[in-house]
Amino acid sequence: MSHAMENASSVSSFFAGKSVLVTGVSGFLGKMVLWKLLRDMPTCRTIHVLMRSRGASSADKRLQEILHREPFLSFGSGIDLDRVSLVVGDVLASSVDHPQLDLVCKDSAQSIQQFDVIIHGAALTQWDAPLEESLQTNAYGSLALLKHHLSPGGTFVYVSSAFANGIPPTISGEVVWEGPVPVSHVDFETLHHKALSMKGSREARGRAAVALCRQHGWWDPYSFSKAAAESFLAAHADSVGARLAVVRPSGMVGSVLEPTPGWNDAYMGTVPFIMALASKQMTLCSGTPSAKIDWFPADLAVNAIIVAAARACAAPTKSTSYFHVVSHDTNPVKLHEAIRDWSTLLESRGVGPIPPIEWKATAEEFKSAVHKRVKSVRSAHTVLESIPLVGKISAITSPLERVLQLVDKMVGLGTLYAPYMINEWRFDSSCTRKLMKESISESDRHIFPYNVEDFTWSHLWADHINGIYKYVLPEKRKSQSEQQKSDPKSTRKGTVSTHSAGPLQRRHGVKDSLVINSRL
Repeated sequence: MSHAMENASSVSSFFAGKSVLVTGVSGFLGKMVLWKLLRDMPTCRTIHVLMRSRGASSADKRLQEILHREPFLSFGSGIDLDRVSLVVGDVLASSVDHPQLDLVCKDSAQSIQQFDVIIHGAALTQWDAPLEESLQTNAYGSLALLKHHLSPGGTFVYVSSAFANGIPPTISGEVVWEGPVPVSHVDFETLHHKALSMKGSREARGRAAVALCRQHGWWDPYSFSKAAAESFLAAHADSVGARLAVVRPSGMVGSVLEPTPGWNDAYMGTVPFIMALASKQMTLCSGTPSAKIDWFPADLAVNAIIVAAARACAAPTKSTSYFHVVSHDTNPVKLHEAIRDWSTLLESRGVGPIPPIEWKATAEEFKSAVHKRVKSVRSAHTVLESIPLVGKISAITSPLERVLQLVDKMVGLGTLYAPYMINEWRFDSSCTRKLMKESISESDRHIFPYNVEDFTWSHLWADHINGIYKYVLPEKRKSQSEQQKSDPKSTRKGTVSTHSAGPLQRRHGVKDSLVINSRL
């Protein structure tokens, strides 16, 4: 063990006596960050949690629901939930010059000014959201949090995305290193104003935003806004004396170890993809079977986020550090290998033979194949619509119309998500491995393991699928039941069931998908 490692301050010592704010705890990853801090950082006496109200649910009610579900329920032995303090507010800002956010501590009903450590994971993760919405939440809101709510000399951990690196690396095949994303060619403010002037429905503005982002070097508004946030934060970190750590996870999957192997509670990422296979609906998809798809266990990502807070910018002259939380350069997995393992595991659960997937190499090929499969449905709809004065004809045409609307939506989503299934991302994670292997003590390495090379994907997928059936699906059913009770009109009879094939979740629910049932 190196002398530097022996003398490294423990992670627990770093958090001792500090005021800590965690955002994004309603999401899968943020929830695990909170759980880990509560369980393994006893020196952190109070953990402030930022939460906003949603519909009829107050921020307090939402937080209590989170704290009385997994992982806090079954895996909360020794956890003192009284250490959690609610901060009511939102990370939404209108511009770079937005004033401080309106954050109020529920315990004292006082406006909260500053925190010593901010772990910022909240984001608008809908990939095809209107550009102004993505920028105002993910970029401008993050900057306001740094500028106005971080104590001087404090530590700010920004949970970004490995895909913030943009289009060029996926096209050229170059290795993406852990450093700033080149953004000098982009005028974010001008694009923001352009987005504000866009007309049409939210969906139409989202499609226009995707096209605009691709013109400037990113696949979608989500990755574009993450790159913008990284740039804004790095540019302002010195002015507030901040130590900034940018952590870039790739696609999250269930845990390797904590709180239990396979734990996950979010119907997102690979989960809808796997369930589409289980229901025999995944028969057509855009993707490159031989491509390495970057997925990463959530608990190891959480460990990197917390350690990054404690050890970021250890060099006195360095204000910003970048960390890729990825599997490509340490334990890669190919798309066809994952599909093979998922199919085998699902068949062992008694779902029957999984039909093979017909892969399309481009979004255009996928679009053409989808339309070919539903050509007869579209023709039938056209014929029926042309029949005059038949009162009951709408009983037939309405379901067909919904099917065709779904098809059109899937084609759009196929275009949106295709780059992440077709292209191979080549990430370097040297800084992260050094952070987790060399910059912390041996005792901290036991508390915050980062054994990316040690697990096998076949074993991880087995735990992951067990976790889906044990945790994710019951949680999904419970959430749907609660939604129906609060809004009986929210569930429409006769709609077509869809599945998401991408790591997509947004504030208002899970996205529809780019899979199509051949039985259409």
